[in-house]
Parts: sequence; C-alpha cells; structure tokens
Amino acid sequence: MEYQRTSRYLPGCDGTKLAVDLYRPQTEEQVPLLVKAGNSPRRRMFESDREAVLRFLEAGYAVAFVEVRGIGASYGVYDGFFSPRCGRDMKCIINALAQEPWCTGKVGTYGGSNHGMIQEITLLEQPEHLFASIPCDCSMDFYDQDFPNGVSALPFLPGQRQAPPQDSNHPMEDASAQLELPLGDPVDEDPAPHYPMAQEARECHRRNLPFLGQHLPNMYRDDVHPYLGYRPNLDIPAWERMDDVRFGRIPVWSVGAWFDPGCTNKILTWKHWGGKLLLGPWPHCGIYSGNSQFPNAAYDWAGEHLRYFDALLKGRDTGSLSQPPVYYYTMGEAPGREWHYAADFPVEGTTFPKLYLSGENTLEESPVPAGSLSYTVREDVDIYGKMGRMDRNITGDMTPQDEKSLTFTSQVLPKDLEITGVPVLDLWVTSTHTDGNFIACLELVRPDGTSRFITEGMIRGSHAKVHPNSVYASLGLPYHRGYREDRVELSPETPRKLSFHLEATSWVIPAGCRLRRYPDALRLTAPERLSAMGWIKTLPYPGFPTDAQAPVMAVAAIGSGTTVFTETIFESRFRHAAELARMGADIRTEGRVAIVTGVPALHGAPVVSTDLRGGAALVVAALAAAGESRIGGISHIERGYEELDHCLQALGADITRSE
Repeated sequence: MEYQRTSRYLPGCDGTKLAVDLYRPQTEEQVPLLVKAGNSPRRRMFESDREAVLRFLEAGYAVAFVEVRGIGASYGVYDGFFSPRCGRDMKCIINALAQEPWCTGKVGTYGGSNHGMIQEITLLEQPEHLFASIPCDCSMDFYDQDFPNGVSALPFLPGQRQAPPQDSNHPMEDASAQLELPLGDPVDEDPAPHYPMAQEARECHRRNLPFLGQHLPNMYRDDVHPYLGYRPNLDIPAWERMDDVRFGRIPVWSVGAWFDPGCTNKILTWKHWGGKLLLGPWPHCGIYSGNSQFPNAAYDWAGEHLRYFDALLKGRDTGSLSQPPVYYYTMGEAPGREWHYAADFPVEGTTFPKLYLSGENTLEESPVPAGSLSYTVREDVDIYGKMGRMDRNITGDMTPQDEKSLTFTSQVLPKDLEITGVPVLDLWVTSTHTDGNFIACLELVRPDGTSRFITEGMIRGSHAKVHPNSVYASLGLPYHRGYREDRVELSPETPRKLSFHLEATSWVIPAGCRLRRYPDALRLTAPERLSAMGWIKTLPYPGFPTDAQAPVMAVAAIGSGTTVFTETIFESRFRHAAELARMGADIRTEGRVAIVTGVPALHGAPVVSTDLRGGAALVVAALAAAGESRIGGISHIERGYEELDHCLQALGADITRSE
C-alpha cells in the first residue's frame, strides 16, 4: 500500500504546539480522516496499529496520530493521564485537519485506554467535523476505575515512575528533574541535526507528572490535587457532563472487555449514550492483540471498525448500524455459541434471584436466621497478578486465598447456570477499626475442590453512603459519590450496611440452572383504545424506567381518561410534550409533572425530535395519527434505534426516511 507521511505541529486550544503525524493514501480524491490521540509517542502508535492502519489507508482513509501535551515532540506539560485542555485541544486538531483540501470534512476516532479516554473527553466538546467515535476500555467515571467505591486501586506497572506519596505537593521533583528525558520524534519542520523544537518541547516535559500522578492514594472524588490546583476526578472525565454526549449528535460505539477494570463503566456509558456496545473476553485492551485464553475470542477489530466508519463517514450500507446494538461473549458457553446479540443490557430473559449469606458459611436461596461471623484481617491475601486490576482474568486456583478469607459456598448446582450481568452484594459489618477495604470475589468451585475466579467488587467502609444517580439506576446499582463530606465511620457495636456491585461478567457455570429464555414467538393483542394508566412515576430499577416515559406518554395521549406522569430521574424530560401537542395531544406540564388527557385521535403534523426517547414517542404518535407526519431531528432517534424505519415497515407501517 503506497502512502505518504507528513509530520507537523498544529495548535491546541491555547496555541500550544502539538505534534501530529498524518498518513494519506496516494489518491487525488478527498478521503475521510481517522484520528488516534493520547499519551503514546505517535510513531509507536503507528507501529502498534500498523496492520490496521494499512487496511484503513487501503480502504480510502487518512490516519492521524496526535501526541497530547507533554508527550513526544508536543509542547506543554503532561498531568499524569489527561489534562483539562485535552478535549478542547482535540476539537481544534480535528476541525483543522478536516477543513484541509484532501479531506471530505468527516472524521472518526478510535483507540483504547488513554486513547479511549481522550475520545470521551473530546466528545464532550462535540467537534463539528467528528462523526463517529470508538472509545475502548476507558471509564467515563475514572474515579470508579482508580478508586472503586473508595478503594485505592491505582495500578503498579513495572518500570513506571510513581510520585512519592510522602511529597505529594511536589510529585515530580523526584521523578524527572534528575533524569535524561527521551527526545520526541521531530516533526518535518524541525531543522536537523539538533532539532531545536523537539529539544524545547523536552524541556517543557521536565514538569510532567508521572503516570497517573494526578491521582493520589486515598483520594476522595472531590479532592483538589495539591500541585495541579484542580479536581482531577471531577473536572476532566465525562462523568460530570454525560448529557453533553447523550444529547449530542455524534454516534458512539463503546468497546469493553469483561476482564478490564472499567467493564461495568462501559455498560453504564452505553446505557446513557446509546449507540453500540461490544464486550469480549479480554484483559485491558486485549481486543487489539487478540490476547485471550477463551475459544473463538479473536475479533477482527480493524475490519469491524471499517464497517462502522464506512457507514457513518461514507454513508455506505455495511450492516454495521442495522445489527442489534449489544454484542457480547459468554465464557464457558458451548463451542461456537459464545457470541450473542442483544437489544439491551440486562439482556432479554434476565432474572434477579437472591442468595443469602448464612452463619454456617453457606449461600442459600431462601432467607436465613439472623447471625454473625467474625474475621480477623490478614495482610497476605493476594488476588491479582503483576498488572493488578488491568487484567482481572485470574486463572490460578483461588483455594489458597479462600483459606485466608471468609467464604460462603452454595449447594451443588443441579443444572447449568448462566450469570450475565452485574452482581450486587449487601453486607452488614461491625469493625474494631473505623475504616477498611472490603473485597468480595465470586468464584466457581469445581467438583475437585479447586476454585476459579469469576468476578470481584470492592468498597471502602468510609464510602458506604449511597446517593441517587440516574446512570447507575439504569442497571439497578448502588452509587457511592465518594465526596469527602460523605465519609462515615465503622463501629464495633452498630452494623453498617455496605452495598456495592461486583464487576459485570458473563459466564455459564457447569451444573447450574440456565436462566436465559428463547420464546419462539410472542403475540400481543390490545383493545381498539387503551385505558388511562392513572399515575406513572419514574423511579430507579425496579421502578418504572425513565426511558419508557416518553413512548408511554404518546400511547396515553390517545387512551381513554387521564394519566399523570411524574419524572423523578431527569430534569427537562418533557420536551416531547409540546411536539405531541402539535399533533392534537392534550398535555399540560408543570415542572416534573405532566397531565395527559386522552383524545380520540391525533392528526399528522410536522414535528421535531429533541432527544432519543422523545423522538421514539413522536414515531409512536405519528403511526397512530391520521394523515402524514414529518419528524425532523432524526439523528437523535438513530442514536438508539438503528434502522427503525425498516423494522416498522416489516410490521406494516407506512414510514419512509428522507434526507
């Protein structure tokens, strides 16, 4: 494959020079651009992705690699993982390259770990020329990855320089000042042989923080870093600005791995942002290397990326957008049946059974008598390998660790048991210490007595306080905000409830009950006109879901009687009501309450979708209305309902999509 590489500086949001390598195919035609950016040197990014990049170039894409501030030949200072300016920097880079004559003006982004995180904070800025994003193995709630429910879980990576905890006010003083930093790959405009621009950039890097240096042990979510002067867990990640992407226009394909520490975070991100979700049996970023011990786990990520980008950047019908949105792998499934499609998560057929911890160290299906067990903390329990939680596929026998721990074991399971979802554990604890870390593992005990790790979760006792959160509520999970003001203390007399989730997983456990159901067909019948539904109040799971509120309101608009909706999860969730009124609906709204008085019929009208679920409500209303309706803003609908027109046509609906 013939291509040309150029290298230059482009200005960030404040004029800081950022080094960019641009690879372009040999063609006179305009091409879309794919961008990968992060804390890796740009030539290393190319080499690690070489095979994929050549496929991208062959398929008619240009590819750019961008070094963020403080990395390689880029100027500026690296804060330890990302900086508050990274998203705005990337908006400048993307829009600048997209407007050059060789580009079609459409850009997609890809990459995992830090390269995925840079994509997510770039999405917050909604660059005009960004039309597709595939962030992999990164957490929009980065605090939850490094401090899951308050537990300091910062990874130790061999060879990395760490900030000395005893001098956190000057974390880089011991790390960089006395070291000879490497010279970044010079850009084309940097004159040889001395490369003064790369030399100047390297001097900036002497103020770099070490890897993850902006995250200090025992941090609370709202802590200000003493050197940086901002809150790295609140001021940078997407967590505090999730709706900027949810109500934005850029489609997102969230890619995760069952053995990545941010696996549950990826599911939560998809639940809020929509788009596509992929979950495979890999460790952190294992999708790119094919690193997995499980059969049929290899995934042609470059080819699937191309199908996705071709659909969104070239307008081709590749089938990527018409598939069910969730694609996941189940460990232990029969050979050739490991991969599954699903319309939602939790997947269809999921049930939520409870198991109870007993005073006899057993797991029981029925409630057990009240009791208590004592445990003395040991310092020699060792679960993870050298990569820590970055590779949670713990393959060794867990029995030696079990013998040092407090364990509860179920009866032998008579049938296969599938566990696909996010387990939640409730513990009531007393402690002679006011704080402590609690780590829970779910394991498979084989007939020979050996034990295999399935998943784990953890909480710090001082972070026991639970707060309402709509994102976590979408999976029925407890949310621990982790602000310093939320700190509680454990007591030796009064039990404290610790409620926390274990990381998401999908396993078939031999000899257990299989809970997934596959009905051959489902027939729904209804009267000519539905009755009013009285009072509907949106609540966290298992209450009425907020995402169903808008479509159900459209149905209530033509029901007989009055239905009252109270929205408790989101503000400004009734924007579809005014559009339904254009079609003849009788809806009055005041704050979080909407009163819907059913009318005999609706009439067609021009309306505009303002969000995903509200757009679905307009489609429902238009199908029931007399005459023709035109719905604008369909990009919102297409973020969560792929090929909706084709699906409804198959049911006999008179619906067409026009540009």
